[in-house]
Amino acid sequence: MKKYLPIIKDAAVLLLVSTMFVTLCNMFFKSLKKTVDADPVVTAMLQNNLSAARELLGDKGFAASKTPYPSLEAYQHARLELPDDFGRTPLMWTAYVNISGEERLKKADAERAPFAEFFIKSGAGLDTQDKDGWTALMWASWSGLTSVAGKLAEAGASLAPADRQGNTALMLAAMRGNSDIVRLLMDKRADRSAADKRGKKAVDLAREGLAAYSDKKQSYDKILALLDK
Repeated sequence: MKKYLPIIKDAAVLLLVSTMFVTLCNMFFKSLKKTVDADPVVTAMLQNNLSAARELLGDKGFAASKTPYPSLEAYQHARLELPDDFGRTPLMWTAYVNISGEERLKKADAERAPFAEFFIKSGAGLDTQDKDGWTALMWASWSGLTSVAGKLAEAGASLAPADRQGNTALMLAAMRGNSDIVRLLMDKRADRSAADKRGKKAVDLAREGLAAYSDKKQSYDKILALLDK
């Protein structure tokens, strides 16, 4: 029996390696499928191709739709409310970036703003929430996209929705040190007294951010001055 032990061990190792290889391959191909199946409207936005987005949401896209809609407006609204696996719509993806550097952020904001305006005018839901309870305005507030947040707020996006942790758009902007967005939301009468599930208000989150990120002291100081008024 002992002479077979090395063979059995080798077979077990080979089986384990093979299983891991198959699992990794399946994960890889699933990720490829998600990429292939990505929303073309979102893809057009990520590629900064506004003409492609207009075509997809225009008469051509309406005519090519496999689902019957009574009008172009109905098609556009339904198309822009089509969620991904996380419940996120094209407008939410437009309001999201995760980049550092003031110049890069300004560039992204300038590129995303026309898409936000177009999607809003085409019937995108302003207060639709994803599976975590985030709206497009909340994503813009977290991301630091001031122009996008402004277009959403001007269009009538609600400042009241909170996510699963109780965070509002104002709290997220304060937490991230996005002073221009805090000012924008305060001008729109955002509720500074709202608290998350830990009992933290926007001002508390700004103080925590200041303590953690001293390089953004100037932004947090501006936020604290706005919230302490």
